[in-house]
Amino acid sequence: MCISFQTVICQACFALRNLSSEGDNQLAVVEFGALPLLLQIMRKCSKETLAAVVAALRNLSIHRRNEIPIVQEGFIPELGKVLREPYLWDAHCHAAGTLRNLAAGSKTRLILEQDGLDSLTAAFVDSTAPVSVQTEVTAALAVIAGNNEARKRLLQLGNGRIFTRLVNLAAQSASSEVQYNSAGTIGQLAQLEIPSEVVVSNLPSIMKYLTVFLESKEKNFAHISLWTILQLLKDSSFKQRFSEGPLRRIVQNIFEEPSTSPQMKQLALDILQATGEPIKG
Repeated sequence: MCISFQTVICQACFALRNLSSEGDNQLAVVEFGALPLLLQIMRKCSKETLAAVVAALRNLSIHRRNEIPIVQEGFIPELGKVLREPYLWDAHCHAAGTLRNLAAGSKTRLILEQDGLDSLTAAFVDSTAPVSVQTEVTAALAVIAGNNEARKRLLQLGNGRIFTRLVNLAAQSASSEVQYNSAGTIGQLAQLEIPSEVVVSNLPSIMKYLTVFLESKEKNFAHISLWTILQLLKDSSFKQRFSEGPLRRIVQNIFEEPSTSPQMKQLALDILQATGEPIKG
């Protein structure tokens, strides 16, 4: 395509994205046949136009009634291709956001079957992706990890490299949103039996982020830390490190604090009981 024609297509996609920011328009745009055209553009457009196309698709995917048409049109494999293309950061953000919307609408099985999860992890596991991409990818993973098969797949990918990447982001990211999303996914994965060698190799970073989260003023951070600790206590190495380190004292303090919510107090109690040690307070 010539440059001027590409410019027209790009601007048209931006206009469609803006139009699709309204709920009623999201359904109408799909009903009037936009999806086949968007798919055709995705497959042939320039890198500059790609972000605009996927941004429009992301807005359309917000409407629950658009999920099946989007999947049936064949967009999931195309989104996977976008995520595997290096340095297309804006397009990566919108592709991850689209997969998140589809997963939130119970299309996780199809995302798994069409390699969407593998492509999603490829966008952040070994890359120098900016915080914007890390935010969108970890947010999508946190939703997708609600599916048991997805949890199993995430633990299998790269022999634990995905778990390690999530732990490092939870412990070291400068973005609280990336930290929270990563920790949320870890909490989901911890419901399964994580290979002991994977837990052991990541123990320092695990203990670091759990401590920071427990001491956070944000109750959601403390809550997700308590939940994750309770799941990880199934691992003997983690249980020993928890019992011998300062984390147990912090959990004890949360349990004894009068202002602690009943839900968090119960989690703290469950943790303390699981360690098999006397409970004060």
